[in-house]
Amino acid sequence: MPSLQDYRAALSELWELLRTILERLPMLMLMTFLFFGAIVALSVIGVVGFFLERRDWNRGQCRKCGCEWRYFDTDRQGGRGYRDDHGHYLWISCPLDKRHAVARLEVR
Repeated sequence: MPSLQDYRAALSELWELLRTILERLPMLMLMTFLFFGAIVALSVIGVVGFFLERRDWNRGQCRKCGCEWRYFDTDRQGGRGYRDDHGHYLWISCPLDKRHAVARLEVR
């Protein structure tokens, strides 16, 4: 049968383990907050970027002069470049122009 000293030693080890966990808990909470905060921040940046590109795309027309955007190039990362008759440029990476581009190809 275990003696009283064995119980005290086990309780002491358990107490040390609990104290170590509680000392590190603020660091774990901070790391968790930073991890999920970074995910939320990247998501917000992506959503804002999408809406800004959608606003600039303006259903295929330039917001400044109303001319139709004309495709001229694709960059290495997949962004599509458009320009209008007045020299305005637009680069977009969201799939806003896919339907418009397919319709243009069918007309040709």
